[in-house]
Amino acid sequence: MLLDHAKIMPYYFYMCDMIPNAEHWRTSVAEAQDLQYALLGYMPGFATPRVVCDVPFVGKRWVHMLKDYDRTKGISYWTKNYRTGIEDDDPDALTRQYPYYDPIYTLPEEGQQCVARGSGQPRRGSRCPPEIAVSRSGPR
Repeated sequence: MLLDHAKIMPYYFYMCDMIPNAEHWRTSVAEAQDLQYALLGYMPGFATPRVVCDVPFVGKRWVHMLKDYDRTKGISYWTKNYRTGIEDDDPDALTRQYPYYDPIYTLPEEGQQCVARGSGQPRRGSRCPPEIAVSRSGPR
């Protein structure tokens, strides 16, 4: 439709950055992956836009390029495929995993409880890592 009528060919669809007061604009990595999958096959390959996540300290990545993903806690882990000037001597630069956090409202009940309790235990017994409480708690 965009290509036919508006003469626009979308190349990327970006997920909203993890910035304050924008939670309602964000979507989870799982939803973005579902969107990317749903787009495949309906348009020719050159016209199929990529859904992209701009991961802090990593850069733009297609949503299927993550290394690990805990859908309950809403944490995906990403790696770099390049070195910056300050990482020339860093042997872990290409293997270090950087977290990206899904919006809290997209988490299942167990994940939302985990975030609400900080580093406490959700009902089902899995322990919520302390970095969730720190990264999602906002200013204190």
